[in-house]
Amino acid sequence: MKIGVLDLKPTQFVVGRREIEVKVDKFAGLDGKKLDAYLDDHVVPCVVGPRKQFFMIDHHHFVAAAFDHGHKEVKISILEDQSKLEFEAFWRYMDGKKWLYLYDQFGGGPHPAPMLPVDVRGLADDIYRSLAWELRDAGIIPKIQEPFAEFKWAKFLRTHITIDLHQEKYSDAVKRCKELVSASLDPDVLKAQKRI
Repeated sequence: MKIGVLDLKPTQFVVGRREIEVKVDKFAGLDGKKLDAYLDDHVVPCVVGPRKQFFMIDHHHFVAAAFDHGHKEVKISILEDQSKLEFEAFWRYMDGKKWLYLYDQFGGGPHPAPMLPVDVRGLADDIYRSLAWELRDAGIIPKIQEPFAEFKWAKFLRTHITIDLHQEKYSDAVKRCKELVSASLDPDVLKAQKRI
């Protein structure tokens, strides 16, 4: 099933813009059947909520990159239909399933779920989320199938290192983060993410 990109409701306040930029570049490097295959391979998991709205519980970066690259629709899969719930019960349900991340780009929160952006255009940039993605992409931190795992790493980075991109290059910030994570976590702890 396909749905309009702007009809998908976020379940988080922020993204890492660096990851989106890389995905947009990937879109730009594909055309024809390769682009269609790439789009078809990335199915966005959703929960149907009140008013028959579609809430994406993953792939926010992919959807934001698709929008930035000019794609109108993406493929979705419906994991659950909770459309009979009223919003208050729906938010409690989603929170209980750990399908909401209610913290902002400064680490503040949790904020009330009704304040979530109406679509991907409202997602703020969290530099620490971008840095966590860089570390995961470089193999410094493990890629695990757990909701919002990179945000947990972003929280760790935010509480252990100060990043000011007005004062330093992004590549230098990435290097400092790599050094921090490598120095502060042994491999067993790193895999288990017990410090996060």
